[in-house]
Amino acid sequence: ATTTVTQAGETAHTWEAGQNVIVEFGKNSNQHTIEQVIWYNGVYPITEDDRYTITKVSSTLFKLTISGSTAADNGDYAVAYKTSSDAQLSYKYGIREFTIKVLGTPVVTVTPATARVTEGSDVTFTCVVQASQTPTYTWLKNNVTVTGSTAETIGITNAQHENAAEYQVSCRLYR
Repeated sequence: ATTTVTQAGETAHTWEAGQNVIVEFGKNSNQHTIEQVIWYNGVYPITEDDRYTITKVSSTLFKLTISGSTAADNGDYAVAYKTSSDAQLSYKYGIREFTIKVLGTPVVTVTPATARVTEGSDVTFTCVVQASQTPTYTWLKNNVTVTGSTAETIGITNAQHENAAEYQVSCRLYR
């Protein structure tokens, strides 16, 4: 798996699902020693397990490693820290916030997969995309784009013989 390193305190970052993510937090070496850090996912402290590892690299550098990131890792993260000059650990004494967004593999479902309709009937095809981004849609009839077909559904009202065709949908996700 690929590993991406970023600095806590930078803005939002996006990773592909399965990547290992390393977030570093440090102070200049001429500043006080960092005695303690607590990493947060939202308001919940992160505890170490087989996916989350917290490492003290030096007296002024800590890192959080997320192994095999998934969409479940999406969220707002923060690190609270206490230096040798701070009386206690608190957000008040130091906080760096950042956002992690993991792009998972999209799941696409089109219903109905096939349809036989009688002349004069109505039919609607729906494409549902489960993904971390909002998709754009383009419907095709016999491999030709259906003008104005940019929604997740396409409907045929009062179906006639000339509506008989192979309908497809193209979904695009942009990063």
